[in-house]
Amino acid sequence: MEFRKISSVITAAVLALSLAACESMPTTPKDEQPSPQPPEEQTTTPAEQPTTAKEECKCPAPAKVPKRMDVVGENEYVRIIPGDVVMKARIDTGATSTSMTAIDLQEFERDGKTWLRFYVPDGDGNRVEITRPLLGRVSIKRHGAQSVKRPVVMMTLILGNQEQTLKVNLTDRSKYEYPLLIGRNFLQGMLMVDVSKKYHQGIPARPKTINK
Repeated sequence: MEFRKISSVITAAVLALSLAACESMPTTPKDEQPSPQPPEEQTTTPAEQPTTAKEECKCPAPAKVPKRMDVVGENEYVRIIPGDVVMKARIDTGATSTSMTAIDLQEFERDGKTWLRFYVPDGDGNRVEITRPLLGRVSIKRHGAQSVKRPVVMMTLILGNQEQTLKVNLTDRSKYEYPLLIGRNFLQGMLMVDVSKKYHQGIPARPKTINK
């Protein structure tokens, strides 16, 4: 009996020591799991909004304001260059071209080109010689008569403040009251005609330089 008691005591002591040893041994921690990280913020660049191009205004262009035109009468004084002669002229909106009196027309050659020599009255009973290159001939219709061909030259005409160099056809107008007839090729876009007026623009001034 005594032996059993001693054995029990020894067994209990061994158990106690084993328990104490277990408690004193350091516990090996489990592998630490990384703590979950919050997701990184992603910078999202906002999508560019398509720019709406402004539509160009396709408005009609404003109408051009017509420039102020000089008024001329039914009859006017016109200075012709070369020659520097002032003639009485009839203003005729029904005529397409301008016609001037000329007498003793003579063709001649100069530098391989055809020129024309002719004479115009100066209003004082004299006549002035003019030479111009011959540009050609134009067919002129006449009321109640057959068409005729007239020689054409370039002349500078001055009426009031208007000076133009244009084609002029030549014919003998000595039987007419006016040695010069101004047609639409001089008037168009430049002058308005008031048939109630006569010699409204007066005698045109001489140009500073006269080209012969």
